[in-house]
Amino acid sequence: MKIGEEIEETEPNTALYYYNKAFFLIQNEKDSSLFAETYLRIANAYELKGNIDTSMVYFLKALKLYSLTKNYKNLGSCYNGIGNLYYYKFDLSNAIKYYQKSIEVFEKMPNQELNIANELHNIGLVHHDNNNCAKALEYYRKALTVFKKNNVRYWISNCYNSIASAFMDMHQNDSAIFYYEKAIRFADRDNDIFNMEMIYANLGQVYLKKKNYQKTLEYYIQAENLAKKINDEIGYADIYQGMGTLFLKIGENYKSIGYLKKSIFYAKKTQSREYLKQSYFLLKENYKTIHD
Repeated sequence: MKIGEEIEETEPNTALYYYNKAFFLIQNEKDSSLFAETYLRIANAYELKGNIDTSMVYFLKALKLYSLTKNYKNLGSCYNGIGNLYYYKFDLSNAIKYYQKSIEVFEKMPNQELNIANELHNIGLVHHDNNNCAKALEYYRKALTVFKKNNVRYWISNCYNSIASAFMDMHQNDSAIFYYEKAIRFADRDNDIFNMEMIYANLGQVYLKKKNYQKTLEYYIQAENLAKKINDEIGYADIYQGMGTLFLKIGENYKSIGYLKKSIFYAKKTQSREYLKQSYFLLKENYKTIHD
């Protein structure tokens, strides 16, 4: 199990091999906590692979067992994981419901400030996606204060990235770039590939808004290279949609169509309905331009 945990974020397929092997070895055990821990690890690996439906099955299995054993820390982690899956599916009402459940569980225990801050950040994401950027910034900053106090570099980077995205959606592009650059400095120092990929994709998006198309392409290519290192299929859906949008704007419709078809492929594979909807819309715009 420990081998799987060590490589889970960068090699989820290999981690799954070790988790399934561990699951086989505990079949004759009577300790339900061993099964719960294995279900939780398998759920996390499938989440990282972008396999939302399978991940949900295992989170619910783990949740049921942790509810019986009163293991509040891992119960909170299950609620968090389920909230994440609903968020990926853009089911925002259920996402916030499970993030709030997670906070309620963590508040029952001492020394859970960081886990609560994580949920505050997640609730900020939900408000952000509901187009309430001011409310999102409030939650992001609450979370950032806790992470800076505890010098949690990964989450400092993540919060800066989220703050930047809120400013971008408020059309304050220079503020967005300022916070994205703060975010990338933290992620780069720790060689945090997943966060770096996400930030580069976001920088591509903000430079697209500024109509600096050369920088847009540079950042999307950097994001794509990083996504390939960890086979981030949800990331592919986002990056290829961004590249499709770029080439549509500069009139290279056939390139745009090629990237949008890639985005649609990965959006279908990861059940990412919002990416699917937007890529189909952009595809339609390309065909309209070609036929006009």
